[in-house]
Amino acid sequence: MAVLSHALALAALLAGEPELRMLHPLPPEHGQRSVPAAASTSSSPSAGAPSSASVSPERAPVPYDDAVPLPFEPRDYAPQAASPRRKVGTSTTIFVNFDGVEIGECSPSNSHENCHWLKKNTTFDPWSGTFAQRVAILDAMRSLATDFGIRITGERPPYDEPYMMVVYGGDSVEEEALGRAPAGDCWDDLPNQIAYVFLDGERADWVNGGASTAMHESAHTWGFDHLGLENTMMSPAGDNTLVKYLDGCAQIVDDVQFTPTEEPSCPEINLELCGLSDFQNDVATLKLLFGNPYVDDRAPTLELVSPYDGYYAQGPATFDVILEVHDDLHPQVYELEIAVPGLIDEPQLRRAADPSFEIQGMPVGEWTFDLVLRDAAGNEATLSFDVSIGEDAPVLDDGCACAASSAARRGLGGLGGLGGAGGLLLLLLAIPALAPRRRRPRGPLTR
Repeated sequence: MAVLSHALALAALLAGEPELRMLHPLPPEHGQRSVPAAASTSSSPSAGAPSSASVSPERAPVPYDDAVPLPFEPRDYAPQAASPRRKVGTSTTIFVNFDGVEIGECSPSNSHENCHWLKKNTTFDPWSGTFAQRVAILDAMRSLATDFGIRITGERPPYDEPYMMVVYGGDSVEEEALGRAPAGDCWDDLPNQIAYVFLDGERADWVNGGASTAMHESAHTWGFDHLGLENTMMSPAGDNTLVKYLDGCAQIVDDVQFTPTEEPSCPEINLELCGLSDFQNDVATLKLLFGNPYVDDRAPTLELVSPYDGYYAQGPATFDVILEVHDDLHPQVYELEIAVPGLIDEPQLRRAADPSFEIQGMPVGEWTFDLVLRDAAGNEATLSFDVSIGEDAPVLDDGCACAASSAARRGLGGLGGLGGAGGLLLLLLAIPALAPRRRRPRGPLTR
């Protein structure tokens, strides 16, 4: 279940309509991100030495050394590769795993079995960033993939679906790289591969750079090489900025000095799309491999975890409403409507990444909660449940008809009064993630 980093307050005043206020507004990345224009050869620097213009340490490019050639020919292994497989020109899925994983050993790599020949027998701890940062990174990744058949999710897909896994964890300083991925699978014959983004530790707060690095490493698993252009997705150096795939052909290079390559990974595709085997067109290749934009036509599911439907408490009551969401693009920012006829007759609309909320000061009465959750594509999930708030304390079913103590009531869902007339307060739960103390940044690192 997702941990909430945003909070919503709905105060039902005794003498009027509920008052709405955000206790923890959504981060700017969720509503004010500036998506870069499509990179193109006409607007990017020509191949050559990187610019020497001064930049801040936060924006100083970090050289890549991340694409590791496959130790085999992809099509030799394709018939034996982890199933299921996908057809060229159809959509693909990137699962970003922030939750930690133990990587075993296998060849080819297999996202379904959590095994790889690269970083084999390695344990990755859960990423230390907040839930809000997770959502922001995924949101930024989707903005980069919006023109292609690429689905991006933070929830592991079912076993019968092909997906590439990005393991988001590890320290770029220790790894001497922002990320790492297998290279050379030109036709995505091995769709269930694993790539790595090493952006915990000193660079855990890289949201834009995290999204760009995740898409960069994903592209390596699809056979993409580095290009001799700055400020593009496949540049041989990256920083904490959001960059796009190149719409046009550019020289493939081997290093940050933009040395032209003599061994491109996918010469046949390059020759077809650019007329030259050592030039690469990112956008055309993505459209060739994955087709038209991914269409989200799946409705989310919304489940009541607690309290149970028909829950009883002594008023005025305080208790948590814990909800679980599943969606093909979870987590994301959802629109949540909350209505309680007789208390909140006009549904209150708010944006949230997790719909769980707290109720304080629920008055005596029989109440029905009507919830509507909408994902970014407008697909809806609905949920209704009843609670009964009475004047008497709840009775424990222990054979003695004893009233539940305040401690026991909290254990049964946070029952208990606010003491006095207080009104109704609903809070979207905000549970801060505890992150380990980070070391002081030591400047840009190389990969």
